Amino acid sequence: MADRLHPDIAPTRLELQNAMQKGVIGLSIYSLWPYPMTNSTEDLEATNRCLDFFLEWILEPLISGDYPERMKKIVGSRLPSFTNIQSEAIIGSADFIGINHYYSVFVNDRPLDKGTRDYTADLSIIYKGKHHCFTVHKFL
Repeated sequence: MADRLHPDIAPTRLELQNAMQKGVIGLSIYSLWPYPMTNSTEDLEATNRCLDFFLEWILEPLISGDYPERMKKIVGSRLPSFTNIQSEAIIGSADFIGINHYYSVFVNDRPLDKGTRDYTADLSIIYKGKHHCFTVHKFL
């Protein structure tokens, strides 16, 4: 998959692969699935943010050629951007996509930390696992 993201390498590699091996290129994404802890607007937004940061940041470029809008707004200039050539090359570049889902979490909104800005701070959520209606632990 990584070769397909680089427009100078992708055509040659794909031509050889298809001619010689009749192969396909895919990826498998490991992701959790979030549910809002409450029906509050903040927790619903946190759930969407969680999907963007865990799943859509990988899938959306393959579909639209760019990162999710919500993620771009939060991360700003720290998020690398795609050139037009890269965007065009990456759209539809996977022959198949697998999603490994091992667990789900309940999500609460956490106010954005104005100090350190990294993946966790940008995500601005609190995860809680539940099993038989008992809170297991916080993941972050």
